[in-house]
Amino acid sequence: MKKVLFALVAMTMVLVSCKNNGGGTTDPKDPAALTIKIEVVGTPSATGAVLRYTPSDTTIYYSVFCIPTAQMSQITAADLAEQIYDAIAEDGFEYYAFHGVEESDWTGILDPATQYTPIAIQIDEKNTVYETIYQGATFTTASVPTSDMTFAITYDGVDDVTFTPSGTDTYVAFIMDSLYLDTIGGTSYGYVDAVATVVLEFFAAYDQMYMTNTQTLLISDYALGTVVTGDAVFAMAAPVNSGVVNGNMATRVLEVGTSVESSRRAIPVATRRSGIKMMRK
Repeated sequence: MKKVLFALVAMTMVLVSCKNNGGGTTDPKDPAALTIKIEVVGTPSATGAVLRYTPSDTTIYYSVFCIPTAQMSQITAADLAEQIYDAIAEDGFEYYAFHGVEESDWTGILDPATQYTPIAIQIDEKNTVYETIYQGATFTTASVPTSDMTFAITYDGVDDVTFTPSGTDTYVAFIMDSLYLDTIGGTSYGYVDAVATVVLEFFAAYDQMYMTNTQTLLISDYALGTVVTGDAVFAMAAPVNSGVVNGNMATRVLEVGTSVESSRRAIPVATRRSGIKMMRK
């Protein structure tokens, strides 16, 4: 099952509270008479759970979400309508229209050690989102174990930075030159640890960044600009598990020994998962 997430955008869907769809047409499905039962199937993992949806009327369509329970008081049907419209406009109605009794597997989408409220909201093919929000019982994703792995970071004086972990846990590592650091708001060595925390937590969300065992990264692959002899380069690493940093990070400021021309032409852009999670079929 393919899953993706979408950010909130300006709402252009019709949002209604009863049988009228906003255009004067009476819809035969009465939201006031509808129920959607939402159950957790089995035990939640660190990054997800399997949910089963059972509507009292199996002919209706609905979209489904998992929302951190701490954020529920801030969520409105209008917020959900915005996200539903954006998703349908990009991919099509059929990818977000659940129908009848269905199950969805949220593995890889949710965050560890977080309490979620699963919800469903009725939709139809006429771009109508009904404002009644159907909630299931809250559930909490599992915690991830803490790693005690440490790192040795070495530099060959030219282009190679080697990360040697003390164990076999997965980790993320990154190299940042002064231009990169300045671009994201750091201006001196004193910002390194703070920036490293943000960067490593950011990349922990992407398992394609995960590494194991000893790895060598090239300054030329990571620097934004050409680095010259005497420039500072910032190396960082931390153990990760299920999308989060789960141990102590290691950082080292390196003084470049030989000028290296960067092969990177732009800052990599990625979107970290938002608090609101929407399921794509």
